[in-house]
Amino acid sequence: MATLLKIVGSAFIALAVLIAVLGITTGAAGALEMFLGVAGSAFISGILIAAFGSMLTHLERISLQAAKQTEVLTELLQLAPRPNLAYAAPAPDSAGQLEKSNFRFREV
Repeated sequence: MATLLKIVGSAFIALAVLIAVLGITTGAAGALEMFLGVAGSAFISGILIAAFGSMLTHLERISLQAAKQTEVLTELLQLAPRPNLAYAAPAPDSAGQLEKSNFRFREV
């Protein structure tokens, strides 16, 4: 799909150049303005279509890389050692730490 959009965009650009050359060679003032207006809009349309095709190509690559990165991250997480929290000593709570403290407030 992305390649098709790039080809269609390039065809629009080529058509725009052909229309511009045709408009310049006819020589009539009214025809020149008409041909260049049509050529300009066809040229801009071709650029937008080709850019959209290029964007789709980049999004496809990002999608493939994201899948590979997910697999690598999953493998790393499976290989990492997990701490055994069942045998860890419980951490004292802050109330217990305050009771054991020797700190005395000075009265102002």
